[in-house]
Amino acid sequence: MKIKICGITNIEDALFSSNAGADALGFIFYKKSKRFVEYEKAKEIIALLPERIIKIGVFVNEDNDFINKISAEIGLNEIQLHGDESQADASKIKLPVIKAFRVDDEFDYSVLDEFKDYSILLDSKSNAEYGGTGLTFNWELIPKVLKKNIILAGGISINNIEKVYKNITPYMVDLSSSLESEPGKKDHYKIEQFFTKVNGLANMLILMKHESSREAIEFVKARIIDHGCIPHEILGELNIAIGITGPTNVLREEDFIFLEEVNDVIRLTKKYKLVSRQMKSEDTVIFVDGKLVGTRELTIIAGPCSVESKDKVFEIAELLAESGIQFFRAGAYKPRSSPYYFQGLKDEGLQYLDDVKKQFGLKIVTEVLNQKTIGSVAEVADILQIGARNMQNFSLLEDVGKTGKPVLLKRGISASVEDLLLSAEYIAAQQNMNIILCERGIRTFETSSRNTLDLNSVPVIKKNTHLPIIVDPSHGCGISENVPNMALASIAAGAHGLLVEVHQNPNEAYSDGQQSLSMESFKELLKKIKQLAPIVDKEFS
Repeated sequence: MKIKICGITNIEDALFSSNAGADALGFIFYKKSKRFVEYEKAKEIIALLPERIIKIGVFVNEDNDFINKISAEIGLNEIQLHGDESQADASKIKLPVIKAFRVDDEFDYSVLDEFKDYSILLDSKSNAEYGGTGLTFNWELIPKVLKKNIILAGGISINNIEKVYKNITPYMVDLSSSLESEPGKKDHYKIEQFFTKVNGLANMLILMKHESSREAIEFVKARIIDHGCIPHEILGELNIAIGITGPTNVLREEDFIFLEEVNDVIRLTKKYKLVSRQMKSEDTVIFVDGKLVGTRELTIIAGPCSVESKDKVFEIAELLAESGIQFFRAGAYKPRSSPYYFQGLKDEGLQYLDDVKKQFGLKIVTEVLNQKTIGSVAEVADILQIGARNMQNFSLLEDVGKTGKPVLLKRGISASVEDLLLSAEYIAAQQNMNIILCERGIRTFETSSRNTLDLNSVPVIKKNTHLPIIVDPSHGCGISENVPNMALASIAAGAHGLLVEVHQNPNEAYSDGQQSLSMESFKELLKKIKQLAPIVDKEFS
C-alpha cells in the first residue's frame, strides 16, 4: 500500500515526508484551498525531490489545456482532478489521471464505471468545499471489488490506519490534515509517528521451528506467494525465519500462526526488514571462495586505489600476499569527482586483476561502476564493491543483488545509517544476503580531514543488522599518517575488518596517494592489529 501526503507547500515538509517513506506528494493548485501552493513554488520543490517520488498536481474544474501546459513546466507525474470533471475532461489530460469522487452514504458507486481507465480517489463529501474535510466516510459501503484498486482519502490518520490495512487494503492512502500542525504546514513528529505505525503493520516475519520439515516450509512459502508477496528463507541457530517482501498488508497473522510448525508471526518495526536483527538475531557470515567475513577472525582488505599498470599491480599484490593478506582491493573503473582525473584502466585493469588472482591466489575486491560493467566485473571479482556515490543507485543495487555474489556496500558521503541499511535491503530483496557493509566516513562541516570517520556507526549498525561491518579508514580521514590510529580504533569499536589503501610508492600514486599507506607503514599496522585483536575479542593471524 502506497502513501501519498497531500497539501505540500514548502520544501522542508516535502523532503521530510519523502525521507520518512512517502511514495507520492500532492500539490494543490485550487486557490480556495487552505493548502494552495503557487506554481513557481511547487516547481522549486519538485526540482529538489528524489526521482522515485510521484509528484501529483491537484486541480479543481481547471482548463484542460492549461493543466497540460503547467504540469509539463513544473515537472508533475500525475494529475488529480478533484472537481466535477467528466470522463471527456479526463481523456484530454496527457499525464496519468486520478479522478476524485466525494463520497457519502448515498453515493452511487456505479458512476465509477465511466472512469474505469483512470485511478479513482474516494474522499469524504462536503457541501461547502471540494475535499480537505478531514472527515471519514463509511468505508464498509465501498464495493469489495474496488477496495484494492482505489486511493482512499478523507480522515485517515494514525488512529485508523490499522483498520485501513486490515479491512480495506487500498492501492494508496492519501493524508493531509491529520499530519498538520496548521493548514499547509506539516507536523514532522506526526509524520514520523505515522510511518512508524505503518512500517509496523506492513512488515511481517514468520518464525518456524528449527526442525520444521521441508514440506511445511514450502507450504508457508506457497501461501505467501499466493498473496502476491515474496518469501525469503533465512536459517538461524534457533529458528528458520521467513521474511516477506511485497504488499504484506494483505497478510494476516492468523493466516500463519495456527499452522503446526510455525512458532510465531511478528510485525517488524523497521523500514528495512531482511537485513534487520528482528529478521535474524545471529550474525551473518559471508563465504567468499572458502574465506569467511563476519567472524571473530578480522578480515583485512588491502591494495591500491586503482590499477595503474600490470607491473605496478603485480608488485604490490606480491608484497601484500607475502604479508599474509588474502583480499586484494584495486579499482579498474574509477568514479572520480572531476572528469579530468584518472578514470582507471577499465577492461584492461580487470584483466590485470584476473592475472593477479591467478598468480597470487588473492580474492579480488573491485568496484562496479554501473549496470554495463556488472557482467565483466563479476567474472573477475570475488566481492563486488558499490562505492559511496552509488549507494543509492537503487537499480544498480538490484542488478548487483541478482548476481548472487558477495557485495561490499559503502556508506554514502551524506547518508545516514538507516539510508545505508535501506540500500542493503535492495540487495537482500533480490535473494542475496551476501552483503558486507562499509563505514567510510561522511561529509561534515569539519575541514581538517577529507571526511569524518563515523565510528559511532559501527556499534549502531551491529545492533540493528545481522550483516558484517568493516571500516575504510583511508577514505574516512584521507590523511595517511592518521590511517593506522583510525584503523585500530575501528577494530576497537567492533568492526569485523578493514579496507585499507596501500601503495608501494604513495607519492607516485595515480589516485588517493595522500591517504595510502606505504608497505612499511602497513606492516607496522598489521603488527599492532595482532596485539589489539585478542584484547577486543578478535583474532588475527
